[in-house]
Amino acid sequence: MERLRGTWWERRRDRELAAIVDELAVWGHEDLEDPGVAELAGLIGETAREAAGSHLNGRVPGAAGHLDLAAESVRTADAFRGSFLPQVVRSLSGARHHLRRARGITAADPASRPPLG
Repeated sequence: MERLRGTWWERRRDRELAAIVDELAVWGHEDLEDPGVAELAGLIGETAREAAGSHLNGRVPGAAGHLDLAAESVRTADAFRGSFLPQVVRSLSGARHHLRRARGITAADPASRPPLG
């Protein structure tokens, strides 16, 4: 039997990062291959700025606040750099939550979901 690698917290962190990458595909950031946490924070922040400047019927700009909060949560996770994995996982989970909320705001009108990337 092959021994499991990594701790439970490391595996949970990796799952949260994968979920964040999946959520970013909705915003036009597809085909991200193993991005770092700082890179994800930058992409989410860029997406928030683009969403805030969008002129699509108010829904996309309305999602910008959640995108900003997601970027801040990922920056918090990056600040810990794995030194306290429970806090990293909590921050990444919060970011995933905000990304889902942002997607939910735009999902009410599918035509307003632009590829911003």
